Amino acid sequence: MKKQEIFALALTVLFLGFAAGFLIGYGIPGGIALLPEQNVPSPTPSPTVEVSANLSAAPASTPAVSYRLNINTATAEELTSLPGIGDKLAAQIVAYRTQNGAFNDPADIMKVSGIGEKKYAAIQDLICVAEDGR
Repeated sequence: MKKQEIFALALTVLFLGFAAGFLIGYGIPGGIALLPEQNVPSPTPSPTVEVSANLSAAPASTPAVSYRLNINTATAEELTSLPGIGDKLAAQIVAYRTQNGAFNDPADIMKVSGIGEKKYAAIQDLICVAEDGR
């Protein structure tokens, strides 16, 4: 065998080895990864994320995944994601917050015209006034 043939054969074997390793470890779903696992820290979930466990009892308009929305920093658009809060009421919340400062307690949102006890009861578990979800 000539040097060129040996070199070509070596390159072919090397290519096939890499291709087989890729297909076994990464290209085939459920393939066996031959590389050791790396210690990559998983991202820390936000403390304000909650998942509703009782999906069957939730009304059709209520999202399955809920979160505590900070009413002191939320935009009008974000506020409309709350049940019963439309564009007009969201604008009133932002205007109230601008004129009177931050809400100290989630129940303070009832000071906004149009939000009574019934509407507050529907959103109280979805809102907060602090960055940590309280």
